[in-house]
Amino acid sequence: MRRMKLIICVLSITIAGILFLSTVSSNAQEGTKISEAELSKIFEEHIKWHETERKEGQRADLRGVNLSGSNLSGANLRGSDLRGANLIGAYLHKTDLEGANLEGASLQGADFWAADLEGANLRHGNLKGANLRHANLQHANLEEANLSFTNPWGANLTGANLEGAKLVWIALRGAEGLTIEQLSRAKTLYTAALDPELMEQVKEKCLHLLKEPKDADPKEGEPEFVE
Repeated sequence: MRRMKLIICVLSITIAGILFLSTVSSNAQEGTKISEAELSKIFEEHIKWHETERKEGQRADLRGVNLSGSNLSGANLRGSDLRGANLIGAYLHKTDLEGANLEGASLQGADFWAADLEGANLRHGNLKGANLRHANLQHANLEEANLSFTNPWGANLTGANLEGAKLVWIALRGAEGLTIEQLSRAKTLYTAALDPELMEQVKEKCLHLLKEPKDADPKEGEPEFVE
C-alpha cells in the first residue's frame, strides 16, 4: 500500500512537470502581446524612420511579439526586426518586408501573397503551410527554414521569385508550385531537401547549385525536421 502511494505520488509529480513544461512551451510560442495602439505607434515611428532616412522615428522592433492572425497587408515593415515573432496565420498580402529580419519566426500558415521579402532573413523560420505565391524572395536567406509538407501543412511557392536566394539546409519536400525554373535561379541549394523528382532535375540542369559554397557551415546529412 505504501509502495502504491509512492508510485502515485511520483506519477503525479511527473505529470505536473510535463504539464508545466507544456504550458511554458506554449506561452513561449505565443509571444508577447501588445495593444493595437502600441502597434500603431510602432508603425508610425517606423515610417518616420524611413521617410527621414533614419534621422527621426525608430525602426520597428517586434522581436518575440505575438502577431498571430493579424492583418498586416500592405504595411511598410521594410528593415523591421521580427526575430522570433509569432506570425502564425497572419495576413501579409503585398506587405513590404524587404531586408526585414524574421529569423526564427513562427510563420506557419502566414499569407505572404505577393509580399516583398527581398533580402529578408528567414533563417530558421517555420513556414509550413505559408502562402508565398508570387512573393519576391530575391536574395533572401532561407537557411535552415522549414517549408516541407506535414499534413495539413505545405508551403505554396507558386510563382515565387527565388533569384539569388540562399536555400541551404532547407526543407522543401512537398512544397507546392515549386519548379526547376525557380530553383535554377537560387544562389545555392547546398544540402537542400527536395522531392526526388525535383532533385533529379537539379542534378541534370544545375548541378553546381548543390556544391558546397565557400561560406557554408560544415554540416552532414539533412535537416532534422525532414521526415
